[in-house]
Amino acid sequence: MWDKLYQENEEAFGRYPNDFLLEALEFLKRKSDLPSKKSALVLACGQGRNAFHLARTDYDVVAIDKSKVAIDQAKHRAKNLNLQLSFLHDDLLKLEKYPKASLILWVWFHAPEGAKKEVFRKVHQSLDEGGVFIFEGLREENQNYKNFGPPTKKLLFQLSELLEEFKDYQILIAQEIDRELKEGAAQSGMAAVVQFLVKKPGV
Repeated sequence: MWDKLYQENEEAFGRYPNDFLLEALEFLKRKSDLPSKKSALVLACGQGRNAFHLARTDYDVVAIDKSKVAIDQAKHRAKNLNLQLSFLHDDLLKLEKYPKASLILWVWFHAPEGAKKEVFRKVHQSLDEGGVFIFEGLREENQNYKNFGPPTKKLLFQLSELLEEFKDYQILIAQEIDRELKEGAAQSGMAAVVQFLVKKPGV
């Protein structure tokens, strides 16, 4: 499915970074809460748009996706943009552990409950003390719009599950909103989303 999508459109989710990523970074900058160590891990990176933005802002970036087509496209574009970052072709559910990072980004990666829990476990393991976790996902009410997104509620999110999963973290932003997405041919239109930014206890 994903290989086909990326083969048919080299900018399936657009060229520009996710809006909430930009908002979260600006929020952290205003609060002087950006981690001093600038290492970033981008989960389900697709064709690399968010990873490129972090690399442009001086993060040491590792980005992972299970689509070889997307990873090959991202590597090619990174070379053309003269950006230094690492792309890994791998399955987030099968990787034993993730690289350590002070910032972890999870945007639009949807999986069944058990798989989500496993990825959360690895996020906790991978995120540095004092590091930040930035998340945006579609919530159950997104099905009301019938624009895009997983066809079953089992793959969608609710704010309550994130609050429970990260109850020991400092909650910086936690909201459920409806907003218009302009993210390429694959994801444009109104959507019901969860936006979440937390800081891990520690240094």
